[in-house]
Amino acid sequence: MIFPDPLKSLIVLPLIMIFGSLPLMLAKIPPNHWYGFRTSKTMSSPETWYRANKRGGKYYFIAGWIELISLAIISAIHLKSETAMECGLAAAVAPFTAAIGLFIWRIDDF
Repeated sequence: MIFPDPLKSLIVLPLIMIFGSLPLMLAKIPPNHWYGFRTSKTMSSPETWYRANKRGGKYYFIAGWIELISLAIISAIHLKSETAMECGLAAAVAPFTAAIGLFIWRIDDF
């Protein structure tokens, strides 16, 4: 088994990020208030919305894969259950936070 029990629940986040980012990267999601990177700047025009969400979707896609690979590595190391969960949480939260931070840092490019 690739993911021991404590890490099974953590693989949901990267899978959501990977599959949830695809429609954004492919510009399939029109401007809305529920799904996508919603800021006053991205909501200012459809062109800005699609450009920002393509880039943000790429960040989330990459972060999702980094999380998934990190969780697989943590699982392969066979750490104690508590340690594996702590490392797994860090592996899940850090790329997600980095993707959001990178998007916010680059918001002026839109």
